Amino acid sequence: MTDRPPFQSATCELPQRTSGRTFNRLWHRLIACAAPAIGRRHKTPFRVALFFILPLALACGCAHPSKPLLPEERNEVERQALLTITTLAFDPSAAVRMRAIEALQDIAPEAGVPYYRESLNDDYRGVRFAALMAIGTACPPDLLDRVRQLAEDPETSVRAAAIFAMHRLGDKSRTTELANLLLNDPRPEVRANSAMILGRLGEEGALALLELALKDRDESVRLQVLEAMARLGSNKAVRELGVIGISNSGQKIVFALRALAASRRQEAREVYEFHFAGSPYDEVRLTAAHGLGTLGDASGLAFALDRLRSFRPSDNPDDPPQQQHARVKMLASLALESIGDPAGLRVLKNVVQADPDPSVRIAAARAILSIAKRDPFPLRQPVTASQY
Repeated sequence: MTDRPPFQSATCELPQRTSGRTFNRLWHRLIACAAPAIGRRHKTPFRVALFFILPLALACGCAHPSKPLLPEERNEVERQALLTITTLAFDPSAAVRMRAIEALQDIAPEAGVPYYRESLNDDYRGVRFAALMAIGTACPPDLLDRVRQLAEDPETSVRAAAIFAMHRLGDKSRTTELANLLLNDPRPEVRANSAMILGRLGEEGALALLELALKDRDESVRLQVLEAMARLGSNKAVRELGVIGISNSGQKIVFALRALAASRRQEAREVYEFHFAGSPYDEVRLTAAHGLGTLGDASGLAFALDRLRSFRPSDNPDDPPQQQHARVKMLASLALESIGDPAGLRVLKNVVQADPDPSVRIAAARAILSIAKRDPFPLRQPVTASQY
């Protein structure tokens, strides 16, 4: 499975203290964690049961995550996360550069403006596309003239992203061109990117146009259209994505779950819960945990932390271990990002410092920055890209 199409922005939790009545709740949570592994009710005396069940519960990933970071540690971890992303924005790999720009767009759009500006000159079309989408998010007015130039780029998807940025910067003179690209361009990639852009513009008036594109002959385009419609509030799209999320397998399930998560619709909760509880695939369970996290449900915290710490690739000659490693750890980081619990910062910090895959380091770094923005824990001083 891949985590995104080309060019697209790709618990059993225990109480912290165990005194008084809290200990009884702790004990019942431990039994609840261990019960699925035990498989049947036991009549073992209390102390003997505790001796056997406690290690089992911890082994199942039910223990509370590692201790929180201290204030000075939190500040440094946030700095290192931003430094990691901004450094990788100049990585030799175009795919890594693109992911770094996308991460800045989503987590620190204004801080990333100097990197978007530089990336507009990138030789790789995907990086230029990502930079223009990021500019359309951050809206720096001084880049409008340069964006207009890129609306004449030889790559059609880059032109579409430039039209998005122009629209967001107040120049809507070419926005209607997106309709022709969506419905008539011969390349599925361009049609899918045009659908994605219409969803990101956030204007419900585009729903009728997107409805026409549901008849597209290419499945990848139809899926992207559904995601765009769900972003714009279409109940029909949410229902169809829910059906895809239940009745398909592999990559399409992951795409459907991520599309539903982007819409943040409560109606998707049962689909997330179904897959998190029963899927045999780590990728699907982690994506379901991400979806639950967008709804304020931290059920996937322990599972995501476990996969980030100790994932072991399967022996599959058609799926190299490095690809499995990157896929699972990126999705685990995404789940932690949406859950937003600062208890995951220490594990994410270790991934940023030591993981061999730069895309995984970006995913962990953006999760750190997202959690830092959402958690009210005070930092000593704000972190900005200008410090680098």
